[in-house]
This record gives sequence, structure tokens and C-alpha cells, in this order.
Amino acid sequence: MADLSITASAIIPQDLAKLVQLPAAEAISQGQSVYKNSTDQWALADADAAATVATLLGIATQTVTAATQPLQAIVTGDLAMGAILAVNEAYVVSETAGGIETHSAHSSGDFLGFLGIAKTTSILTMHTFISGVAKA
Repeated sequence: MADLSITASAIIPQDLAKLVQLPAAEAISQGQSVYKNSTDQWALADADAAATVATLLGIATQTVTAATQPLQAIVTGDLAMGAILAVNEAYVVSETAGGIETHSAHSSGDFLGFLGIAKTTSILTMHTFISGVAKA
């Protein structure tokens, strides 16, 4: 299955969502999956790279065009995704840097960066989990 097709302008954190602001390590678009890198910056997460799913994960709630610009990402709570979700489906970091896919679409050898579960067809309940193990 392909990555979610996200309408960036429709990414909206809901009440009580926890946002974390860090400098961006690179250009990042609203709605992309991110991780906190070793220099305490948000960078694009990628399930093919163990290091990118081994620390704090989130979804960017704004777009930045260059490194070092401040970027907020949601790490817990509800998020209007700007995409059509499958209810009760788990969503994870994909093999495409910054991408998000369903857990069922995750390929063998990919590292699990769990982002959350679809509460409705438009709301993702974020609760990240990092297993540190590649899918068999």
C-alpha cells in the first residue's frame, strides 16, 4: 500500500495534543513523520533506517523550508490528518523519508516506528512506540 496522501493544510492538532518544538534538520512539510535526531533537531523519519525510529517520533504540524527553523510536531493526542484513514488501523513511519503508511503495508526488514491508531476516518490518535526491531 502507498503512503497516505495528506492535505498539509488539513493537519490540525486537536485539544490536549502535546506538541514539541525543536529546530528542523532539513526542509520538512506539514504532515510528514519526523524523529528527534542526535543533535536534538526534527528530521524526516524513515523505516529503512533504524536510527530514525529509535527515538522520539512525531508528525510535523507546520512546514519549514530550511534547516534550523523552529518546527512543531505532535507527539501525543488527537490529530486531524488531512487524509482518509481506516478506522482502528495502526499507522507507522514508512520506507519513504517523512512518509506514513498502515502497519499492514509495512515491509519485511523495516523498523517499526508506531505513530498511532485511527480513531475515525480523519482523526489519528497519536501514541508513539518504538520497538527497535525490524519486521520479519
